[in-house]
Amino acid sequence: MLAGLPPARDRSRLRLWVDRSFSIRGAGTVVTGGLTDGPLQVGDEVGIVGDGGLTDARIRSIEALGEAREEALPGGRAAINLARVDYRRIRRGDALVRRGDWHLSDTIDVELRVAPTLAHAVPRRGAFTAHIGTSSLPVPVRLIGAAEIVPGGARPGAAAPHPPAVVGGPTEAAGLDASAPSGLESNSPSLHQTQGDSLGCGARGVTALLS
Repeated sequence: MLAGLPPARDRSRLRLWVDRSFSIRGAGTVVTGGLTDGPLQVGDEVGIVGDGGLTDARIRSIEALGEAREEALPGGRAAINLARVDYRRIRRGDALVRRGDWHLSDTIDVELRVAPTLAHAVPRRGAFTAHIGTSSLPVPVRLIGAAEIVPGGARPGAAAPHPPAVVGGPTEAAGLDASAPSGLESNSPSLHQTQGDSLGCGARGVTALLS
């Protein structure tokens, strides 16, 4: 089954969502995570995107599948030994990127699609948790052009039912204000949780499954 999967995209625009950051005696800072969208090579100048903005670093060494590598390819996990940055400045949810490859923003326009099984309407404004990469961020959500989203497709005050969604329930435009900048692209999936129920979204213009 795995052999039949298409190869991971190589867009020459790397992004590694950090899931661990620690220090090894004699080596220094090490981060681990899954690499997407581009390769990473020993000696590359990179940046760590997190609460403090963009922190510069350099790739000292790479390990994948228990072996030292000169290059890590998208679609796999890797341990990255970094120079010029302290491991305590890097947290789970930060992203390792190449400077200039991504536009960083803490305000994101999305198309929000609500699962038809959601037990309540989504109000015009609300507090949610956004799961982006390996991070979980508190985000205020503001609906654009609608008072609320009602599961099942009925739109309050509308003369006709909301157009049927391709997947799941009704869809509305919304804005998210994240507590830290992120490097996102169209169709970057994330989940927003409220009252124990789940929603989902994609970057503006492309809708992802919200379930």
